[in-house]
Amino acid sequence: PVFGTQIAFLPTFKFDKGTSEYDTSHKQRVPAWTDRILFKSDKVRVLEYQSVPEAKHSDHRPVFGTFRLGWGIVEKTKLKGFARKPKRSRSRQKKN
Repeated sequence: PVFGTQIAFLPTFKFDKGTSEYDTSHKQRVPAWTDRILFKSDKVRVLEYQSVPEAKHSDHRPVFGTFRLGWGIVEKTKLKGFARKPKRSRSRQKKN
């Protein structure tokens, strides 16, 4: 599954450019949270997740997050096996 976090800010999409007003055009599009930060790990802790309402250069408002990653440091000895090339199977070696 893909994880996100609880959203604690107003929708970040469909502003009139340069303003804090949501779509006032004839389309009257519904505001939405289209700008998201998603991740796929249970070892990520969200410390902060916010939008930047002052950024009015687009019809989107940027979002940012601060995360604590829980993987830790892996010792080199544990990684040794990952650098090797895969071995050929015996049946394949006999054919060559």
